[in-house]
Amino acid sequence: MPNTITESLKSQIHFSQGSINNTTPVSILPSTNTALKQSLQAKYPSAVISSYLEIRLLDLSVKIDSITEYELPESVIEGVVSPVGQNRDLVRSLWDNPRKQLNVYHKFGIGVNRLRGSISLLNKGSVNSYYLENLMGILTTEASYPVSANEDILIGLADAGYGLLLAADEILFTGVFTHYLTVTNDSFLNVNGQVIELATFDQLQSVITNTNNTATAISTNASNIALNTTAINNLGAKITSLENIINSLISASNGSTPIGFTKNYNSANPSDDLINLLGTNNGTVAYVNPHPSKITNSASSVEVGNVSFFTDRINNDFYTANTTNSWVMVDFGSARTVRLNGLGWKSRSAFNGNHPANLIIEGSNNNSSFELIANWQNIGFTNVTQDRYTAFAISPAYRYIRVRQSGLNSSSSNFLSTGEIYFYGTISAL
Repeated sequence: MPNTITESLKSQIHFSQGSINNTTPVSILPSTNTALKQSLQAKYPSAVISSYLEIRLLDLSVKIDSITEYELPESVIEGVVSPVGQNRDLVRSLWDNPRKQLNVYHKFGIGVNRLRGSISLLNKGSVNSYYLENLMGILTTEASYPVSANEDILIGLADAGYGLLLAADEILFTGVFTHYLTVTNDSFLNVNGQVIELATFDQLQSVITNTNNTATAISTNASNIALNTTAINNLGAKITSLENIINSLISASNGSTPIGFTKNYNSANPSDDLINLLGTNNGTVAYVNPHPSKITNSASSVEVGNVSFFTDRINNDFYTANTTNSWVMVDFGSARTVRLNGLGWKSRSAFNGNHPANLIIEGSNNNSSFELIANWQNIGFTNVTQDRYTAFAISPAYRYIRVRQSGLNSSSSNFLSTGEIYFYGTISAL
């Protein structure tokens, strides 16, 4: 069975794009970090290397001088209405004044561009000749936004009645990204928690074979003491060589690289996670709910459904009693640990309400003291059977993963509801 190793590099790539006077959407993402790919390919020459990218920062620097200067509404300047009214008038003014318009798209596959939002580009006068817009706010409310290898983020101008960019206008983009690369190679063996390439394993096998042959020669030639003394010395040298090879392999693996099986978030198939890996035995059989044969699901309480529902992949309704700090938990068993880098949640199917708004993701190895992995805030469910996903830095290894509700849900109560829960990252064993 193939083993995977995930290696990552936070590649802070600052880049700028000059003035664009074109309505055709263009990519603003950098290419995959080739230096990291080349170093991994040299380290694992027969491996398959896949990658995805997380956007950490995406800013827009704007200067629009080809249209009349933007004017604040009188209600905002004079304060003649309530703060709510002032905010309403301010928002309207951003789109009612002379303006240019920039659209932001997420590209899925070939020719599938999904509009994520638009920005009104204004002339803010000589005091604010250049001003900043945060494009991350269009893409996500989280600290980062994942983009798979076959996806892209595009921008394009639209004529809002005042034309496209002219010579007096300028747009610059600045981004910071993290590249994650996964090495998959069925030429790895996992020996007592250490990853050994087959070429190295063949070397070990050769030493063992020679050692066995020497031992046979000793046992069958016991009458020749002088010969056997030489053979025993040779055997000792070979055993020492074998020990040195094994010790060097153990020393080379310092624990910084996750070893086992990895499943990262895939927007096209969010259910392909660590639970699916266990339920299909890494894709070799049809899915069977791993609870309770491999994992053990539990909850703070059960109001409707049962704890098997949030890993049954049928999207049955489950929710806890109406109590504060309600939680659900998966025990991955004493034989394995997980290191998470993401969590997915499908909203319940039977009723559009009581969806979680904020969740706390925690890990433990004793089911007593729990450590914070991530805070997932403003999840934003608006309907039934919706999928939501959050990414975070890869966690330490834990046996128990608990997801706890923070504050009230979308219906201002304490029921914790779910249709399915998805776990992404690395698991140590099947």
